[in-house]
Amino acid sequence: MVLLIDDDPAVRSLLAAVLTRDGIPSEPAQDGVEAIARLRRRDYDAIVLDLMLPEMNGFDVLRFLKAERAHLLSRVVVITAASESTLRHFHDRALVHALLRKPFDIAELSAAVRACIKRARPASSAGETPPSTARSPFH
Repeated sequence: MVLLIDDDPAVRSLLAAVLTRDGIPSEPAQDGVEAIARLRRRDYDAIVLDLMLPEMNGFDVLRFLKAERAHLLSRVVVITAASESTLRHFHDRALVHALLRKPFDIAELSAAVRACIKRARPASSAGETPPSTARSPFH
């Protein structure tokens, strides 16, 4: 399962459609508050995170992950239209899987999410149960 965090409904719909086409289920979150609530309840195979969000922004979500769910940081694909001056303050860039600038290439996003899923579920391969449905009974 992929968590899609973006305040733009059109972008969330596009991301969900791309992942659905690739056979990857997703859950939406429209802001950092909703995202953190979801992250407190479960792990995700991948997280697509916009930095510029209302309420709590993407930087706040990254701080939460770093403090309470650090194992998920390497599964984060950041998507952003933030300026270079804003990104200068993005000190956790090396901790996340990828940073993609909006407008991003759909194929590049899909590849980055698939790589995160593979990292989350290294034992899965073609012909086995898809990573999003291969759950431990203790999950």
